[in-house]
Amino acid sequence: MGSVWARKPLASSLYIHYPYCEKLCSFCNFNKYVVPKNLHHIRWENAYVSEISSSLANKTLVGSVYFGGGTPSLMQPRTVSAVLDCVSSKAKIQPFQNESMVEVTLEANPTRLESDRLRDFRSAGINRLSLGVQSLDDKTLRFFNRSHSLSEALEASNKIVAAGFEKVSIDLIWGRPGQTVDEWRTELRKAIEIFEPDHLSLYQLTPERGTPYFKELGRTIEAPEDDLLADMFSCTVQTTAELGYHQYEVSSFARDMSSRGVHNQAYWKGIDYIGIGPGAHGRIHRNDESGKFRRYRTINVPEPSAWMEQVESTGNGVRVLSPQTSEDIVRELVVFGLRMTQDGFRIENMGQTGDVRLADFVDLDRLATLEETGFLTVDREESEDIVGIKATTKGVPLIDRITKELLL
Repeated sequence: MGSVWARKPLASSLYIHYPYCEKLCSFCNFNKYVVPKNLHHIRWENAYVSEISSSLANKTLVGSVYFGGGTPSLMQPRTVSAVLDCVSSKAKIQPFQNESMVEVTLEANPTRLESDRLRDFRSAGINRLSLGVQSLDDKTLRFFNRSHSLSEALEASNKIVAAGFEKVSIDLIWGRPGQTVDEWRTELRKAIEIFEPDHLSLYQLTPERGTPYFKELGRTIEAPEDDLLADMFSCTVQTTAELGYHQYEVSSFARDMSSRGVHNQAYWKGIDYIGIGPGAHGRIHRNDESGKFRRYRTINVPEPSAWMEQVESTGNGVRVLSPQTSEDIVRELVVFGLRMTQDGFRIENMGQTGDVRLADFVDLDRLATLEETGFLTVDREESEDIVGIKATTKGVPLIDRITKELLL
């Protein structure tokens, strides 16, 4: 396929979930399974094409495509090509005409098998790579139960360049048991030096219920103290700034505006996204039975075989189609908006909720206190009406707690 597409504002994003991994990471609670030995790739390709064709039946305007998982770099490149050909034919997407491209991202692990496929993925239409490095320490990679080693990660860095990828994001995890601030600073600097990414996703290791890491906490593993985690977060922000990156979301850092992840911003700004594949979530607008245009949350069948059978039978894998209330939407906009460190929550995004007031959902007295104590800044018009709320440098590390205090 290999073509690039022009992006238009407020276009929906398309998320495609590939649920299989070589190994299951100790910290991950996503919908994932160990890849079977005899996977029927053609059947998967056909199921993806069928669900996409059904979901884009009304010529939806698409502004980004994201292959996530699981480990989508285990897919065959021809499957990726078929998916993008289908999107190109079904959605309102124009061929490349200027510098604004539709972002097409593939999550990948730096194993030898997957990195050998990078040229083929680039030819299939992938123009942005999200590489799950996670750590530059082999002991930590074994603790995470990752499928790659440090030497493979270093080898992958050369193959990324050879494959022609200019947009590369790397994932790293900090706040690991036993990790110090100096160790994290050194590792972060080294990773940036090796991969020269234009984007960084830097996540605090979080104990997710049901994961091996969560089960071992307090038994064989001790989580870092809160004060240490706060110092490590400050180190993250300071080090990335020194190396030329700006923070635009709690865990996201970019070289410049064009390096910001388009797809994830759709989640944070309340823009529609369509979920394809087992367990994929979506947020879409459509007419209800009375003809009213409203927003729905979708959740697909999680188990791969059951999802595929439903798609083959009905054309889609949706298990839950749930209408969202104005309260649902506003709460979501506040929660995700406050994670955006430069934009924050903007009142203009509430236009999709109809005639609702911020005071119905936000504790304005608590907001005033958080503003006075330097955790939040509030943008106001001359009339004193609130038009935006943003976390300060002091407030960003505590944004989850602050959000809970704000919402009624």
